[in-house]
Amino acid sequence: MPFFEGLIWMLAIHLRTFVDRDEASPMQGGQPEQSSGKMSFLRGNMLVMIATGAVWQFVGNSVWPFFSLYVLALQGTPEMIGIISGIGTIASIPPAIIGGYLADIYGRKKLTAFFSMILGLTSLLMAIAFDWRMLLIAVIIDSFAAGLREPAMSALIADSLSPESRGIGFLAWGIVTTVPSIFSPMIAGYMIDQLGALLTIRWGYALTGLAALTAGSCRYLFLSETVRPRPGEARSVSKMTRAMMGTYRQMSRDLWILLISEGLVWLGWAAASPYFILYGTTDVIGLTTTEWGLVLLGSSSVRVLGFVFGSLADRYGRRNMIVAMLLLAGGSSFFFLYLEALPQVALVFAVYSLSILVNQQMSQALRADVCPREDRSRVYSFFVLWQFATRTAGSILGGLLYVSVSKTSPFYFQTFAMLICAIVLAFMITEKARREK
Repeated sequence: MPFFEGLIWMLAIHLRTFVDRDEASPMQGGQPEQSSGKMSFLRGNMLVMIATGAVWQFVGNSVWPFFSLYVLALQGTPEMIGIISGIGTIASIPPAIIGGYLADIYGRKKLTAFFSMILGLTSLLMAIAFDWRMLLIAVIIDSFAAGLREPAMSALIADSLSPESRGIGFLAWGIVTTVPSIFSPMIAGYMIDQLGALLTIRWGYALTGLAALTAGSCRYLFLSETVRPRPGEARSVSKMTRAMMGTYRQMSRDLWILLISEGLVWLGWAAASPYFILYGTTDVIGLTTTEWGLVLLGSSSVRVLGFVFGSLADRYGRRNMIVAMLLLAGGSSFFFLYLEALPQVALVFAVYSLSILVNQQMSQALRADVCPREDRSRVYSFFVLWQFATRTAGSILGGLLYVSVSKTSPFYFQTFAMLICAIVLAFMITEKARREK
């Protein structure tokens, strides 16, 4: 690993040059980059986050798509896939409640960096899991750390983008970080066919842990804080709770509608997503793991088209783009059930993955548009809490539907959820002419 570590350190030094030159500290009056050019945001905090995220994704994408196979390799059952995912999500709920408040006290940069490193340690723990019970413990710790990190990291990214480039900026975060990992699932799928799921995924999680530790360290060293921390705020549980509830009561109508609709999307996604690989390989369609790796390669390759949709959303409206992507995601989930051959599966799953990606990033952009900068960490903690709660329900529901009802039922449920959410947003959200900074 000396070559890998040296490469990352040289990258980090290069990042520091851009941060020092291009980004003023917001605590000294700095604002998100306003220069001309659609890709002008690729500097400062965004450059640090995207570069470190790309390293993390490159390794992590060799194991994350195969989590269901890892559970089975550790003597788990199909039901346990949903249960482990659900319990892990439950573990994210308590820290999500206070994550935004802690970000205001200690700073968004510190929480983002520190808990990125903690997630690296939990990946190492997953690598040495000897059965599904130990994997469950690692997932719980991982989810707890993610719950504390997510409000701070989401707010930091939103703060680092200007309103004019927020749509394409969020998509850059979702796309550029995954470009190096395009071939990772295909390589991992081939290795699983040759060496078995257990050994391949163990090594994958070990390398993911090292990459996450490197990314967290670079974020601590080279990110700039986007708001002034408020260490003098009360830290007792009762006062913290009152402050958080006060923020929630002041949320606008648009934020509440976005909260409900995003929760419905996550509910459907969590119910179906763990079972695409099982339905596509061993249970119904009959693809090999290597072929499924090719499917994932195709879905990763088309992500670059997201820049087109991001640019269109910045120009013509993010709500309209979200509605279109929800309809596309629901439709592709439905048609997935009627496929028989690799080319068909690859095409439909690529459409599904692209629409999910664009929807998620545009939802974050629209949320930032209607949420005041100073309240983002706390408001985002509420969104993260709701996301984790609906993902928990969706994971458990999906497992029950797949095993007890039919193998098609989670996908039908996702289609229905996406359709309802698209209708809600189309008729209840109106984009504002003025977007929050």
